[in-house]
Amino acid sequence: TFRFQAELLTPNLNLLYRVPSLDGYENLMPRRLARLLALLGSDRATVGEKLAGLDIQPEQKANIFMQRKYLLDLLGVRYVISVFALEGWPLLTEIKATRHQIPIYVYENPGAKPLAYFSKGMEIVQPNEARALEKLLDMAGSGADLVECQSDCPVSYQGVDAEARVLTQQNNQVAIQTKAETAGLLVLTQIFLPGWRVTIDGQRAEILHVNTVFMGVAVLSGEHLVVFDYRYRNMIE
Repeated sequence: TFRFQAELLTPNLNLLYRVPSLDGYENLMPRRLARLLALLGSDRATVGEKLAGLDIQPEQKANIFMQRKYLLDLLGVRYVISVFALEGWPLLTEIKATRHQIPIYVYENPGAKPLAYFSKGMEIVQPNEARALEKLLDMAGSGADLVECQSDCPVSYQGVDAEARVLTQQNNQVAIQTKAETAGLLVLTQIFLPGWRVTIDGQRAEILHVNTVFMGVAVLSGEHLVVFDYRYRNMIE
């Protein structure tokens, strides 16, 4: 059983191999993330409508999973390990696991969002967990990002390409150099948890919920240094 699970990098065996994974055994898993993971087949999600729990054939579950590829794109999932062949996906490799020679496929998802990027289209919704998830599911295939903010939302997008270059990435800090002709929304595909804060050129700024689980910040035109910083002390500041 361990050999089979190890080949699949089942959470949290991914920690053993130092491979980043979206899923995991997490007692403090955010509810927002759990709902998305449940839709993608996680049996470790603490809440949500679990694809894994549906009383249908595994092949049917795999088909539903493929139909929800847009969620993988938004969540930045670049590689998928599967015991089922997924049609239409770029296959990187195929291996056999255990003495039973069970085929395991490794696919690449070229549509996965990078760690940091400027949004190329936005939908805005009032801050509300349930409403945001419902809206996100309605946006399937739109290519837009969902932003939660009040009516005086500081974010705007003018349709001009912009650059976001990650300078440093650590467990508790991500520094990004931005360059843009107009103001826009910078998205960081890291889970928005209490304790995160952001500065732009050293000045505190407001973090917005993006795609229900990630972080975003409004950035003005020109060149700026944006630093997302996580500290336990930030939770009470």
